Amino acid sequence: MALDNIELDLKICNQLFKNTLVAKAGKKPSNKTIEYEGANKKKILFIFRKSQDPSQSSAEVNLLSSICKACNLTMDDIALVNYISPAPDFSNLKNQFKFKYLLSFGVTPSDLSFPGDFKNFQIVNFKGAQCIFAPSLNDFLNNKSYKASLWKGMQQLFF
Repeated sequence: MALDNIELDLKICNQLFKNTLVAKAGKKPSNKTIEYEGANKKKILFIFRKSQDPSQSSAEVNLLSSICKACNLTMDDIALVNYISPAPDFSNLKNQFKFKYLLSFGVTPSDLSFPGDFKNFQIVNFKGAQCIFAPSLNDFLNNKSYKASLWKGMQQLFF
């Protein structure tokens, strides 16, 4: 660690500089309604980055459909959000969808202003929701290992 690049824990910073630091206002939550498909009856949010390639996009939709069928879910059960940058953060998503489960495909924890970074397929409990972050749907198309890892996590969530 060089002296010109020192990183301090937030607690330590607050203790050391309690009389001299001024907190900057954070990013204000957006009140904009997030567009989605589905009815969200079971409070399950799927968020993904849609491929720009139309031939891949069709395969990704088929994959999402297969994932839902494997868990006995329909579009009535879930909310499906196509991530478009700039995207809402985790709090905005949670406020609108009140989800219990989040499955994120190709949208990273940092994309959603999520505190911390996690390994793909790791189940994370946060603010009353169980979350799984996974590679993009396009990455799943020819990767049996990803499909097996996702299935293992989904079994823990839904069965």
